[in-house]
Amino acid sequence: MDANVEVSIATIHGVVNGDIVAGQRIELGRAGKLNGNIQTPSLQFEQGGIFEGSCKMVQQKAATEKPAKVERKDNLIDAGKLEAVKVETAEDASNRKPAVAVGGAAG
Repeated sequence: MDANVEVSIATIHGVVNGDIVAGQRIELGRAGKLNGNIQTPSLQFEQGGIFEGSCKMVQQKAATEKPAKVERKDNLIDAGKLEAVKVETAEDASNRKPAVAVGGAAG
């Protein structure tokens, strides 16, 4: 991957060419290769992982963004408007006698 990345956690098991800013940590797996500059509060490198670049250790970012405003709407049900609903199971349907309609036109 060739890109500059800003993420919370970066886990690398392939080749990355570019700078990474991680708010929590960067993990470099044993088959990972990172060519670029990194900035993170925590590093985890497995034996065999390759890093070529500069590293700046910083404090973990605090949540500075306000959470998105969520509008809550309650599902209100007016009990006076409810109607009874008959639910028929498969067993009920198999035990039901077929309806027969008999009729004729008077002439």
